[in-house]
Amino acid sequence: MYVRAVPPTDLNRNTEWFTYPGVWTTYILILFFSWLIVLSVFATSPGTAWTIVHVCHFFVTYHFFHWKKGTPFADDQGIYNGLTWWEQIDNGKQLTRNRKFLTVVPVVLYLIASHTTDYQNPMLFFNTLAVFVLVVAKFPNMHKVRIFGINGDH
Repeated sequence: MYVRAVPPTDLNRNTEWFTYPGVWTTYILILFFSWLIVLSVFATSPGTAWTIVHVCHFFVTYHFFHWKKGTPFADDQGIYNGLTWWEQIDNGKQLTRNRKFLTVVPVVLYLIASHTTDYQNPMLFFNTLAVFVLVVAKFPNMHKVRIFGINGDH
């Protein structure tokens, strides 16, 4: 007679959207359509367009996932103020499906961008630097680590 209510796995409004169905597909489609836009607007080669998308993806995701702390919502009463979005996702649990997906995306972008530019410099350098920084930032050992105190609490 009674309905059993199952609480959501993530109560953080800042990160719960990533648990919704279709988010991964939407993420991939945004990257693909970004490539098409760069390819057509700037009239570049496919490899250069992939490199631009990869480097832009690096800057956007590094800023919003690994640099910016806290949430835009006041109802959490500041409990996430010292944590980045990456540290908040899946309640801080490491090696979840979401975290693995978000780690694989820059690696796949790197492989596509590097292969389509024939592994030529300077594109290879930019692609390698971007994927290195993003993947290292996602390591479980880097959870709540601030290198040289950069972006630490003051």
